[in-house]
Amino acid sequence: MKKSILLLSLIGIVCAGMWGCSKSVLGQMTKMENGVYIDSGEMTIGDWIEYDWDLKRDKALSHEEYTRLAMPDSVIFLREHNVAYSAIRQAYPYYRQYEKLTMVGLSHEQCLAYCRWRTKKYNMIHPKQVTFSLPTTAMLKRLAEKKSAKGDPMGDYSSDGNPSAKGMFRCVATAE
Repeated sequence: MKKSILLLSLIGIVCAGMWGCSKSVLGQMTKMENGVYIDSGEMTIGDWIEYDWDLKRDKALSHEEYTRLAMPDSVIFLREHNVAYSAIRQAYPYYRQYEKLTMVGLSHEQCLAYCRWRTKKYNMIHPKQVTFSLPTTAMLKRLAEKKSAKGDPMGDYSSDGNPSAKGMFRCVATAE
């Protein structure tokens, strides 16, 4: 009996740790070309908090490394959402009002680290292996054309594929 409870608890923990990646299937992304997909929308605060929590559990990271990789620019975040990221993060399990809002204030380095993390998490649970990365300028232009043809605005993006001035970004998935 104790072994069954322990096994079910372990399965629950593993599934909870992979929750966000299980919802990030390629079918929910915009197909750009054969084997290349781009997120249909910007990364949300809920997506980022999942990454943040995973980094916090990584005992190999120092406090400085964690802060550098997980904490957004507080000035930009506060200006866009009128609340501090740390307050949302602490209240998140109980108060998910901000879950679907766009994550802002991220550096290029943070976006790349998130893409590496997402690749690792996604490939742990999906048979089709992919690599997540930041989009190129050409990909962003093609996505903008596709979205404008559908009457869907693209958002605030820099033309070089890097996060915008607000620190927003999307991921690209390339099937291996």
